[in-house]
Amino acid sequence: MHNRFAAKGLKKLFSLAKTKIRLAREANTIAVKPTPLQLVKKLSGESVTTVDEAEKHALRLNTEADYSNAESIASTVFQLMDVVEGVKYNFEPHEAFALITAGELRGIEANLRDAGEKLNFLLMSNQILSGVNFYVGFKPPEKALHYSLTPTSIATFLDYAFKSSYLSDGMRLQNIRTALGSKTLIMNAVHYSLIAYGAEEGCVLP
Repeated sequence: MHNRFAAKGLKKLFSLAKTKIRLAREANTIAVKPTPLQLVKKLSGESVTTVDEAEKHALRLNTEADYSNAESIASTVFQLMDVVEGVKYNFEPHEAFALITAGELRGIEANLRDAGEKLNFLLMSNQILSGVNFYVGFKPPEKALHYSLTPTSIATFLDYAFKSSYLSDGMRLQNIRTALGSKTLIMNAVHYSLIAYGAEEGCVLP
């Protein structure tokens, strides 16, 4: 686990969350979606229902962040992803959110379970792995499903995965792989956070 890269990405996520909260206020956004934020609730026990509460939670996470511990970094990354997704619905385009619905996920999960296959997140990676491939970024490869333009949208998937007996065991992800194709700071943080929570590592650029 390369904590140094994940830590840099976490700092970038704090900055991103601050920006999205500011834009949410400019768009007159009061409540977060969903209410409360599900990953935040699951990982911290806090009930965050408004943009103001999201800002306070992000500030608290910043104060308490432990950059020496992989799972602490990962938990903070996931919660910030949830904050970003929860506040941006009034000003971001459709493609910046999860493009796979919960109903579609249920069907995909059932097929994976029947075939004993894995679900793969391709983070701007064109490497096609066995199983079902969700692509994050622009221009997905032909054999991958476009999940979202932005890696923070994986928060929506994680809320689903942590409730699934096939995709998680308690708070440990299973039957999930992550392949990193672009080493942006936030992509790095998301990739290594998924691994910290149990996802397998796919191909990573040298």
